Amino acid sequence: SKVREAKTESVVVVTKEFLGGVKAEGVLSMLKQHAISEWGIEEIQEKVTKAHAVENKTMSKGSMFKSSSMPKSVKLKLKGGGYVDPDSGLQDKAHVYKVGEKLYSAVLGNVNVQEGKNSFYK
Repeated sequence: SKVREAKTESVVVVTKEFLGGVKAEGVLSMLKQHAISEWGIEEIQEKVTKAHAVENKTMSKGSMFKSSSMPKSVKLKLKGGGYVDPDSGLQDKAHVYKVGEKLYSAVLGNVNVQEGKNSFYK
């Protein structure tokens, strides 16, 4: 059955109210309040604790968003009415798609919840 499979894979079963409070109260607090299953909670607690430790360690070394690590200016190349990000390495190859006066752009996203990574590319 699905319940046995969830137990085997240590998938925590929670009530629907769980998601509503995660942002405000945090995962661990909401798990304690809304967990239906008796399994998997310890594994989640370990993962969250480990993720917070890594996050705190990374933040203490210096965030990439601090003004000291950001360049004061960036030279952009105008292509077809728009700019191509020089970090892409495509400024000499890529073109900005334009139809009439409309410029097109794209943002690609990659989210890895297990590793806590959220990447995007413009």
